Amino acid sequence: MRFIQTHFHVLLFAGFWTSLAIYGLLAPPERLVLLESAVVTEGWHLTALAGLLGAPVIALYAWRMRER
Repeated sequence: MRFIQTHFHVLLFAGFWTSLAIYGLLAPPERLVLLESAVVTEGWHLTALAGLLGAPVIALYAWRMRER
């Protein structure tokens, strides 16, 4: 329980970006059209974007916690 209390904010952050990456792989093309985005035109684009934006923060947090 202490682990969850200590790292709750990063668990929520990681859960959000992980679920967004999984959704990108499973999203039907009709849903991607609803985004009206010039960057995200296919599902794997959403997965790559989630990885690029979420992974560095999670890695830095894990590295910081490793030093404690």
